Order: sequence, then C-alpha cells, then structure tokens
Amino acid sequence: MPTHRILIRAPKDPTQTLSLEASFAHGPNGVFGANSGNLLFAESVFRTLSVPNIDLVPDSFTTERTGSDRAHASRIKDEFNGFVVPLANAFREQFRPALRRLTTVVTELDIPVTVTGVGAQLPSSGDLSGVSDALNEDVRAFVSAVLDRSASVGVRGEITKDYLASLGFGDDHIDVIGCPSMFDFRGNAPTIEKKLNSLNPTSKLAVNITPTVPGSAEMLRRHHKRFTDIVFVPQEHRELGLLLWGEPIAGWNKDLPGTLDHPYHHDGQVRFFVDARTWHEFMATRDFAFGTRIHGNIAALAAGTPSVVLTFDSRTAELASYHGMPAEPVGRNGIGECTAESLFNRADFSELNTRRQPTFERWIDFLERNGLRHVHQPGNQNEAFDEKLRTAQLAPAATPVRSSNGAELASRLRWLCGSTKSPAADRYVPPFAPKPICPPKPSDDSELEQVVQTLKYEVTSVSRRARENDEYISALRKRAAKRLLSTRSRRSGRP
Repeated sequence: MPTHRILIRAPKDPTQTLSLEASFAHGPNGVFGANSGNLLFAESVFRTLSVPNIDLVPDSFTTERTGSDRAHASRIKDEFNGFVVPLANAFREQFRPALRRLTTVVTELDIPVTVTGVGAQLPSSGDLSGVSDALNEDVRAFVSAVLDRSASVGVRGEITKDYLASLGFGDDHIDVIGCPSMFDFRGNAPTIEKKLNSLNPTSKLAVNITPTVPGSAEMLRRHHKRFTDIVFVPQEHRELGLLLWGEPIAGWNKDLPGTLDHPYHHDGQVRFFVDARTWHEFMATRDFAFGTRIHGNIAALAAGTPSVVLTFDSRTAELASYHGMPAEPVGRNGIGECTAESLFNRADFSELNTRRQPTFERWIDFLERNGLRHVHQPGNQNEAFDEKLRTAQLAPAATPVRSSNGAELASRLRWLCGSTKSPAADRYVPPFAPKPICPPKPSDDSELEQVVQTLKYEVTSVSRRARENDEYISALRKRAAKRLLSTRSRRSGRP
C-alpha cells in the first residue's frame, strides 16, 4: 500500500488510456490544457517521481480553475503529503487569474509545495519595461507562498531568474533547472547526431509553428511544395478540433492550416498527439524537426532526432540557451524565408550533448534539495510503472478527418452517439477535483439554516457546471456529426 501521496499538476496519469475525442472534449481546453506541450513536462516530472510506495495523483489542472478555494485546499491538506507544480510560461498576463487561484490554494496549505520549470514570458532580450505592476504583485505573492513551503523554486532559465531577482528573490531561493521535459527519466538521454549528411526532397521532416509569428504560412507553404514527407505537428486544442471534427479555426490567416482545404490537411500531412509517449515514438521516425514550438522541438530531441528551435520570446530563448539547443532568433521579417536545409546545415549539437549531464545533475540536486524522492536514487527504480507505460494502449495520433479511413470515421461517429466499446477511455473524470466538503454539525437553528443555504448553493453550482458541460458536448456532437456525414458523402460521391 502506498505510504505517501503527492498531488501533481498534470493532465492525467501517463499510463491512462484516453481516446482522442475524450481528450478534446474534456473542459473548454481539452485534457492537456489548451496546448499539448503541457503533456511533455508534466509527464517527465510524473515519471521522475514515480518511485515505489508513492501514490501520484494528477490534479488535471483543476487546482487553478474556477471553483478552487479554501475547501479544495483543505482536501489537499487532508489527503496528500505534498503538492508538486510543474509549470511553463506561467508568469504572463493571460495566466494571472489562474496564478492567483493557485496562490489562494497554496497559501492555505501546510504541506510541501514544489514548483518546477516555471518561466516568465518576456521579449527575447528579457526587457522588463512592459511588465505590469499587477503581474509583478501576483508573481511576488505566488513565489512567496511557494517559498514558505519549499527550499527553492525551479525556473526555466536566467531571464526568469533575473525577473524574480527584480522582485526581491535572491539566488539562494531560485534554482535554474530548465525544463524537465529535456531529461530522460532514466538519466540516459540520447546523444543527438545528424541522421543524414544533408536533407533531400524525400527526407522525413516534422515542422511546427506559432501562428502569430510572421511568415509562418509562407514557410509552411514552401516546404510543403519541396518535401514529399514533411508532417506538420500542431499543439493547440482547436487544431485538434479541426482534425477530429473539421471545425475551422476562427481568426486565423486563410493561408495558415486552419481549414480542411489547406494543403497539409488535404494531403493528410498533419499529426496531433495527446500522449507524450506516442509523440516521442513518432518523432523518433523523423530525420529532422524545426519550428517555433519549444516543446515540439524538445519532443524530437528527447526521441534522439535533431531539431532546431526558432526563438521569438524569452520563454523559448532562455530554454534553448540553458540546454544548449541549436536555436536561431526570429528576425523582424519573421520566418518566411527560413529553410530546413539551412537550419540543418548550420545546426551544431555539441553544446547540447555537452550540457546534458551537468543540467541533469542540477535537476536532480533541485529535487533532493526539496525533499522529493525520485527514480534515479538507488533502490527507487520503478520497473512496474515503466512496463505499464510501455504497454499502455494509448490513442494514436489524430489525422485530418478528410484523410481518415472508414474505421476511424465510424469510431468517431460511435463516440458521438455514446456507443463506444470502452466507456472509461471515452470520457475523462479527474481523479481529484474541487468539490464541496461536509460542513460541521450545526449547534442551533440559525447555523442549520446557514448550512442548508450553503448546500443549496453548492448543489446549484455543481448542477450549473454539469449542465453547461452537457450543453457544450451536445452542441459539439451535432456540429461534428454534420461535418463527418458531409465528409463521408463527398468521399462516396453522393451529393
């Protein structure tokens, strides 16, 4: 029986089987939280801490969502011995509401809280002039709350460290550890070497983009014309919606891959992954990867495939710098003229390979400084977990709906109708989430009335959230059914 329970900010247990449809439909942003890159660093931490006699429970990102309060924190205190919080670019304006909710929960805890890999989102230069006072206050409150419950905070790179220094946090409280997704959980990360002497039109490429970076559409278009085996690997939740249900991405430039008519979708050259293991397995088959998505390129490196990241802000620049990843900054004119051949030819992986061991050791030192047991310690290897992950029947990559075969379309229609063979894999239920706790027994009628009103409010709130979720899924199913039936009709030649 597990003797120690840790709550971890993670999408799900990496060994849990979940269908593509369920991964997309859970909540407003999918199981993976709007960007599938979250899967990589969360799973890396999960696997690293998966030692025998430790029960790791993913919070499915519920701790930072509306509904998390002191009652939720009380449950965490009662049910867990620690809270581990892998983060990415959390110090940014858009994440402030979630950061404040996390701070509220952490402030109520009396158990260890460990933050790994958090970063600021700033210009590549690290210029702080555009950071609002409100964000500074929220970050200061969060880091202070964490440091009251840990030895240090693990940050992505020197830019974030300098930012926190500007808020008054000294070197003794901040450890630069990079991103955990760069570290193989066994500690034997592959040496990266070029698989080819040079690229040719049949080379197996993987490309990723950030749609707001200028020139992205042009870069994709030119490479699609010149390489026969190039695959676009998107990461946003709505991009998965396009693949599964043909739902166009609103607000995108018409030349970006936001509709089924785009050449990459038309030719079936898109893959979206909802599990880190399957992502790594695919990237291992590629000769070269490149693009602006930091975790899209880390997925390649973790699988032993050379990649180059195009950096355009502090979060990508500081990670690439810390780990020695081959990187090229995005200029004022964007990436429209970028070519895979030039990136490949200029890429030098010696710095990356040289830094692998010292950065890994720094990561381990951080874990031990914060009292976390890990699989790299003698006697803590967990072969049972490794085998369970290796043999898990995880979902395949999502491919464009128009290129899906009949069996795939039939499976999606069954999911829409709720008649699948694996109900557990087709709806995600977080193992730990905010919920009402029983109030104390009242001592008089006035307290009884207060308890009744509280319970009525909780019931109404839960019912409303359930109704909204059902309405969302119902609307999604109706739209998706129409698109799938339309696709099948076009393919069969029926009007």
